Amino acid sequence: MTRGIRRDGRVDRLCLPVEDWPESDRDLWQHSLVPSTTLFGEDGARAHLRPATNRAVAKGYGRWLHFLATRGELDADEPPGGRIVLDRVRHYVEALKAAGNHGSTIAARLEELRAAAQVMDPAGDWDWLKRPAARLRAGSSPKRDKRERLVSAADLYDLGLSLMAVAAGQRRPGDRLVNFRDGLMIAFLALQPLRLKNLADLVLGQTLVKAGGLWTVVFPADQTKTHAPIEVTWPDSLVAPLEHYLATIRPSLARRRRTSPIEAGDHLWISAEGRPLSEKRIHNAIKLRTAEAFGKAINPHLARDIAATTLAIEDPLHVRAAAPVLGHASLQTTEMHYQQATALHAQRALVDIVARGRKGSRRRDE
Repeated sequence: MTRGIRRDGRVDRLCLPVEDWPESDRDLWQHSLVPSTTLFGEDGARAHLRPATNRAVAKGYGRWLHFLATRGELDADEPPGGRIVLDRVRHYVEALKAAGNHGSTIAARLEELRAAAQVMDPAGDWDWLKRPAARLRAGSSPKRDKRERLVSAADLYDLGLSLMAVAAGQRRPGDRLVNFRDGLMIAFLALQPLRLKNLADLVLGQTLVKAGGLWTVVFPADQTKTHAPIEVTWPDSLVAPLEHYLATIRPSLARRRRTSPIEAGDHLWISAEGRPLSEKRIHNAIKLRTAEAFGKAINPHLARDIAATTLAIEDPLHVRAAAPVLGHASLQTTEMHYQQATALHAQRALVDIVARGRKGSRRRDE
């Protein structure tokens, strides 16, 4: 958490942004992010890491600096590495506990502090920060039991189909458009559980392409969390809904843009205001729809657990297929094509399992 909201509505920052860090800290951090401009030059210590990873560490270090500032211990003249001492870290952990943070969250804060410390004082031995972080993780029970929140992939897929089916009967145009969009998104996620960022980054002609009559989802290695490329076909059962969405629903959503300076561009998912649908909006929409349908909110990431669990329960012989379905591919170039082929077969196995589950549920209903 980087902000605190007071009862009077005012917002207090709990994390110092990089621009407010002491000059020495800021210079060291920014230098660590700079790649070399020459073939044999030396990159900054964190230049090879993803921006999202570096932002997380910067936020974690910003929390540490904010903590020191609130205690009057943030001395701009003190060497950055010299501030990270045992007694202060103990007080930091106590303050995080007192604020109600879970053990795994506190462990993450210590890991971020250690990563920043290696930038602020590369010659220092910061392994002593690993031990308390490991103990906190080992002693922390899960925040919530995921199993209680899971449904079957068939149930998730059925919800998506249901939302698309009822959309035509919605009286308000906005409801009709959003219902169909959310239904298609949920049904697709049930069969191809992309990570939220990749789901939001589906762009026509770039990461969702049509060639030879076949729709394909394509993400190069530099756009995936695991650095493994994704290339899977759009599920056959959802091709007709996708093409209806592209021909009718999406253009209607895009036309709803009024005062916003942000254009829809070629993003697949469009908001009710005609803008690209953000990760946060997708996350909230899926949680809302699943909470209404199942009495429990399922976030997009849980769709990945649902896919793996469905394969394990319904088709244990193909449980290993869950790894490529989820994009957990090997980084070795020699295995790249094998993993992509396996991902295609795994996706088809998941589609078949969902279809069998739906047939079984219909027979029970009859």
